[in-house]
Amino acid sequence: ANTDLLITGAEVGASKLAKADKLGVETADQGVIWQQLIDAGVA
Repeated sequence: ANTDLLITGAEVGASKLAKADKLGVETADQGVIWQQLIDAGVA
């Protein structure tokens, strides 16, 4: 399975972030994603 984006919350673990970084997976904060959806009129 390929992961292109890891959406992280307030309690994301350091090991999960490190693994995503090692694998070259982009990360995004859940709050930012929600705000983008709201701004786009989707949520």
